[in-house]
Formats: sequence, structure tokens, C-alpha cells
Amino acid sequence: MPNKFFVLIFFLICVIFSGVSAQENRYPGADYLWPTNASEYMSATFGETRAAHFHAAVDIGTWGREGYDVYASRDGLLYRIGVSPYGYGKVVYLQHRDGTFSLYAHMQDFSPEIREIVDELQFENYRYSIDKVIADRDIHISRGTVIGRSGSTGIGPPHLHFELRTPSNHPFNPKLAGLHVPDTTPPFFSGLAVEPISADALINGKKEIYTRRPRTTSSVYDFGTIPVSGTVGLAVNVSDRSDNARNVYAVYELELEIDGQNYFYSRADSFSYDHSRKMLVDRVWPLLSARQGAFQRLHIKDGNDLEFYVSSYNQGRIRLDPGKHPFRVLARDYYGNESVATGILDVSANDNGIARPVFKPASEYYGVSESDPDFTQTQTIQALTWNKGWFSPKSITLNNLKIIPYRALLRMARSFDEVRPGESVQLFDPVFDIVSDELPKTRVFRAIPERDLVARIPDIGVKLHAPAGAVFDTLYVSVSGQSDAETPVYHILPAKDPFRRPVNLTVELDEKWFENPEQVSFYTFNSRRNSYNPVSTTRDPESRTITGRISEPGTFYVRRDTLGPEISSPQLFRRRSDQRWFISVNVKDDNSGIDFNNSEFIVNGVRGIPAYDPFGGVMRYYHPEFEPRSENEASVIIRDYAGNETEYSFVIRR
Repeated sequence: MPNKFFVLIFFLICVIFSGVSAQENRYPGADYLWPTNASEYMSATFGETRAAHFHAAVDIGTWGREGYDVYASRDGLLYRIGVSPYGYGKVVYLQHRDGTFSLYAHMQDFSPEIREIVDELQFENYRYSIDKVIADRDIHISRGTVIGRSGSTGIGPPHLHFELRTPSNHPFNPKLAGLHVPDTTPPFFSGLAVEPISADALINGKKEIYTRRPRTTSSVYDFGTIPVSGTVGLAVNVSDRSDNARNVYAVYELELEIDGQNYFYSRADSFSYDHSRKMLVDRVWPLLSARQGAFQRLHIKDGNDLEFYVSSYNQGRIRLDPGKHPFRVLARDYYGNESVATGILDVSANDNGIARPVFKPASEYYGVSESDPDFTQTQTIQALTWNKGWFSPKSITLNNLKIIPYRALLRMARSFDEVRPGESVQLFDPVFDIVSDELPKTRVFRAIPERDLVARIPDIGVKLHAPAGAVFDTLYVSVSGQSDAETPVYHILPAKDPFRRPVNLTVELDEKWFENPEQVSFYTFNSRRNSYNPVSTTRDPESRTITGRISEPGTFYVRRDTLGPEISSPQLFRRRSDQRWFISVNVKDDNSGIDFNNSEFIVNGVRGIPAYDPFGGVMRYYHPEFEPRSENEASVIIRDYAGNETEYSFVIRR
């Protein structure tokens, strides 16, 4: 019996200490080499906010220059190689003996041995883009071997993206593997956001997201006293730095305490690529999409099972008794440097303890409170206002606004007394029209995560298909459009959340649009750049429909592209890092975009690879044996995704 007791104690000690060592270094037997001689400067860290996903790596700065050596961080098998004008650019994947992977992205070029394989794959079809698993070639690379040179392919500016993945291909924080930089600098807070969650929630007297900047005293960030009622959630705009670094990083750990009780704790160790887009609900998306800051939620939205969340009380949602409740937010970096933010939630009871009768979440759109659902009168849209083709979070009164349910009953409260605090009126089958002289025809649908939604407005020829899993949580989606306009335009507007996965927008068009159907596509408009951006579109001339794959809500235009790309400014140059020769031309297409994989570049009768840099607007001729003559004849055919092409011939001298 004693022997069994001591064995049990020994086992528990081993488990405890193995957990500690795994936290300090997830793969303690691994010895990772710093992967470049460019610098020992991290320009970005794991878990940072990107356009629609989490950053899955650390970035190493190269001081705006290219051509530094990139090393294999550990012994490994050459598992996969890729080339693309977008995303990772030129990338190498190594698989290590323990099943983990290391990934080296945005490289200028590969080592000669790897470049030989890339050339073989590219010249099979003269296509620039490749993505190939080559583990069956059984090529082993030793730690410290140069596998390429740093660059800016895929996306700039120049840097090395160094990513580590588990055997199941989930990215994990490279700092867990022992990569570090000198860091005694604590994180810093730049803002606090308070979100209304329940139907009866108010912040500073209003039912909208409230933000505040801190006052700093004695290294504590003070957000003061904030009046609230109902159920709310907190979020912080917080960043980190390392010593002598200008770049700002994501923090590693966040904790929330209210009245001394732990409400929320997150730690950025690892995540699944299936969950990468959940960054959009880990952050406060309305503020992020409006470019008002990357506020990280200290509460968990329904449908969000991101791996960062270690623990929470009531999912971090705050509903407190009337009175003043102090809160405390702790932000730490990986090295234990810590900053503290404080404040007070001044909680008041609702008037008479009664909540206003509302639809939830339909009130996020329209704030309807009439007992008769079929009415015509002057009405105020409480939460979102039509403004220049978009709903804005303000109020406006519309004349002759009509709510017309066309498929089912809406149960509404007959008096204020029917809805108690924390309750909401249920919308059983919420499909209804919003009709006003000031709005286009609008129909509202409910999207549920586990169900397909097929939403139709037959009289304007619109169908929206949101497949199961397309939304994070139950979401009301309004669909509207003007099919008979010179430029047909359609609006897809969820109230407060982005899509988890793309949805399909299908519209019927007049026959005139299908004279050359490949020229017709959906576009979005970028007001900052004053330009249209194409949306992935398929066409069915037989049914006279086009379908766009929509990743974000917004306004979508149908346009025709009849113009070929522009070509100009031929140049002959020699790359300094490897003395390789290239010929380049500037290319531009303001409509459907450059179809680089179906373009052609021929110099002195020899066809090469058209290597495309979309950010510089440049197409380069690449051939491993290219050596320029004193006079070089070149021919370029650049095609766009609408089937238009432009041919350009020139002579360039060495």
C-alpha cells in the first residue's frame, strides 16, 4: 500500500511539472535556430489582428531590404513549397521528426536546390502559382542550411514570416519554442469599449457601444466611472512592445476581475486554422470594421469556441446588482511584464424595473414596438440608419415606413408589463419586408448557424444562400437591391456580426448583360482608393444569373469589364542579391484584375514565367537560363479575368 501511495504521488508530481515545462516550451526537446541573419527584431507577434484572421506567426524585420539568408530552424523534411502573388508568396514548409512544422514565407527566392524543383513545377504549364506537397521526394535539410532569401512576395513590406505548427497543422506561438527578444516593456492600454448585450442594456444612457480613453497615473490606466444597466461586456484596445522596438504587438494574456472575482482569462498559445476567422468576433467587429481600433473582447460571444479562452464566469458577461462595482483588467506579455487598467461600473436599475418590449435581435435593425405588425406610419429606426448605401448606428425618422410580415406571425408584447428585465419578445419565423419611399425594397431573414438559409426576393430577382456554418450565431440579415438600375446594386447587411464563412448572392439580370457573360462580375467599391474591387463571380447564361461569393457584408455592384489591361515601362535589370537578370513591364487593370497564370511573356523567342507582383503592379519575365543580348526582342500578352487581353511588343537593349 505505501508503495502504491508513493507511486501515485510521484505520478502527480510528474504531471504537474510536465505541464509547467510544456507551458515554458511546448516542445522542450526541440532546439530552434533563429531563422535569418537579417535581424533579431520581431516586427509582429503571434495572435495579432489581421484583415480577417489572426496572425499565425512571428515576423522578423529586415529593415526594408531583401536578400538576407533564411535558415532551416531545425533538421527537417522538405514537405511543401509554394509560390503566389498573394498570401505567403514564396514559402517553404519543413516537417520535423516530432511531427511539427516550420514555415518560412514571403521569401524573395529559394536556395538553388529548392529553386530547381520550383522551376520544374512552374514550367510544366508556364504558370507562376504553385502549391505542392513534395514529401515523397524524401529531401532532408539540416538545421542552419540556407533555404532561401528574405523578401516581400505575397505581401510587403520586406520581412520574414516564421510560423510553427503542431503535427495537426495548428499554428502555435513560436515563443513557446524558445524564440525570444529582450523585453522588459509592459503592455499599454489605449481604450476601453463597453457593449450592450441584453435587450435592456444601456451604457451611459444609450443602447450603443461606448468607448473611452484612459487616464494614466502611477503606471495604472484609469477608465473612470461608467454608468451601465442590464447585461454588458467589456473590451480593451491593448498592445505591447519589446525593448527598443517601435512596432506594436498583441498581448499574450488578458484577465478581467470585477469586485475581486475572476470573470475572464485568455492566453494566446495556439489556435486551429478552422477558427482563424473567429478573430472577427474575438474583436469588437463594428469598431474594427469602422477602423476605430482592434478592441479585444473580455467576454465570449455565443458560437465562439476559440482556443485562447482558458476560463470565464458567465462567459465574461456582466450583469450586476445596482451600485458601484470596481473592475480590473490585467494585460501581460509572454515574459511576464504586466499592466493594469481599472475603472468602476456604476450600475442602475431600469426605470420601474421594466424592460422596453423589443425584438431581439431584430431590434438591432429596426427597434419596432408596435402591437400591430402590419402598419404604415412615421417610425424611427432605432439602431441602424440608411446613409449613402449603408446602415449607420444612428437614429432617423422615416415617413411612411411599413413592416410587412409575409410568411409567419410575429408575437409582440401588448404592453410594457409583458416583458420583464432580461427577457425579450420572440420572433418565431421572422421574415418580413421593410417598405419606405426612402429605402429600396428590403427583406429581413434570420440566419441560424446550424441551418441552411435560402432567402429570396422574387420581384427583384435576388437569392441569398447562407450554408450551415456561415454565421457565428443567430443573425438577422437584410437583403435589398435595385436590379433595374443602370448599374444594378445590392445590399447585404447583418446587424452586428460578420460572416463566418462566405455566402452566395445570386441575381437575375436582363439579357443584355449576357452578350459576353465572362465580362460581367460583382464588385465592391473602395471609397478610400476610389476604385472598384472584383468579387469572385460565376455566371449561368442559361438562367441569366450571376453568383458572387460574399465574404463580408456590404454593397455589391454589377459591372461589365470590356477593357484589356494596360502595359507600360519595360525595363531590363539585374537583381543585386543573386545577379540574376529580369525584364519587367508595369501592368494595370482597374476592373476584373490581372489573370497572371494565363498571361504570357516571351523574350528572344523563349517563353518564360510571368512573375506577377500585384502590389508593385509589375510583371517580370523569369527564365533560369536568361542572359540578355545586346538587343532583346520581347512580347507580352496580359489577360484579365474577364477574358480581355492586351499584347505588347518591344525591343530593349542591354
